[in-house]
Amino acid sequence: MPKIKWTEKAVLDLKGLDRIVAKRVVVKISWFGDNFEYLSPEMLSNEFNNLYKIRVGETAICVHITQSSVF
Repeated sequence: MPKIKWTEKAVLDLKGLDRIVAKRVVVKISWFGDNFEYLSPEMLSNEFNNLYKIRVGETAICVHITQSSVF
């Protein structure tokens, strides 16, 4: 199971969201990290290589995944 690491930019972006939406994003990212081995996330292409897209309602989230971490 990968460990979730929040970048400074991600934290700033979360602070800019409505409190309810931000909580949903945190819950979804935690769930994603816990269940990653069972999922087939959509990998982005071109300049967004090695990033995956997760949707939380109307909010799109890009995450970077390594062997042991989700950023």
